Amino acid sequence: MSIIRVPLDVPTINDAVFLSEAGDTIIVCPGVYKESVTIPDDKPKLRIKGDPKNKPILQGVCYDGGEAGFNVEANGVYISNFIIKGGYTNGISISGKDCTIDNCEVCNCLFGIFVTDESEGGNLFNCVKCLDNKGDGITVNGDNSCIIECTCERNGNHGLTISGGNTLVLNCNMSFNLNDGINIEHDSGECLFNLIIGCTIKCNLNNGIRSRLGRTLILNNCIARNRDDGIDIKDTNLNSIVKNKIEYNCGDGVDIDDGMLNRVIFNRVICNVGNGVAIGDDGTENFVDDNAFITNNKAGVLLLRESVDNAVRDNFFECNDPNISAYPPADENNVFDGNVKVNCC
Repeated sequence: MSIIRVPLDVPTINDAVFLSEAGDTIIVCPGVYKESVTIPDDKPKLRIKGDPKNKPILQGVCYDGGEAGFNVEANGVYISNFIIKGGYTNGISISGKDCTIDNCEVCNCLFGIFVTDESEGGNLFNCVKCLDNKGDGITVNGDNSCIIECTCERNGNHGLTISGGNTLVLNCNMSFNLNDGINIEHDSGECLFNLIIGCTIKCNLNNGIRSRLGRTLILNNCIARNRDDGIDIKDTNLNSIVKNKIEYNCGDGVDIDDGMLNRVIFNRVICNVGNGVAIGDDGTENFVDDNAFITNNKAGVLLLRESVDNAVRDNFFECNDPNISAYPPADENNVFDGNVKVNCC
């Protein structure tokens, strides 16, 4: 395996990729590179590295031809320490699997990072910033990807879109985007346990988290000041919303519509303009346990008429309007045990 240096050995990154073999390393010196770089599928495990203190810039010109800053077709490619900006359709496009994007910044592209349907997944994004792109910050298709300590801010659509299963989103910042902070969509395969843990999801122009795919664990996040719901779940089952701060959202803190066997446990749900938790008609066997609902502008927990067999237990309610609202016959068809209610003076 060899090391190729740009521009010391060859003038462009594409020239280095052309001369490289599988597993080689390309070192790119600081500078501005106006090119679209393709890593073809016969160059697996290629490493392309910039200087972490003075990152090289991959500069696009205009949104034409579907070009990407980095077009990664090969498997196991590692790209680190780049700024990719302006004029690319995708800052980074990935159709390979098991690729790593580390310490890169993608800004002012049409889409930030786009993992295509062709990818078999297993990709890792670490300390990536996707800022001010016209579409999503990051779009991930395929299963088994990890998104760790990434920032997606001020993008023109969602901060992050997930379409797949077994995706980990850890310690990320998904804020100030013009749609949802995190959007979880349907795919054609089986969804197994997406994880959203330790993230800050605030001030997005729609929902903090919007999920249309079940079996997601939403754990220990701060979900605040979004223009609609903090967490919006519809037609999905077996989600777990645990130990989050859900506060000051302009809609409901948590909106569960037409779902079953979802759990809302140990959360602080405070000062939302709508309800703390709303369970819609056809909401069945959902569990709302051991939460604190404080000063929500509407009900702490709302159950609509045709919600059945839900359990609202051992919660603390203070100064909601009202603390619990259950439209008949929901007031008799659900369980309300052990709740503590404190009314405002």
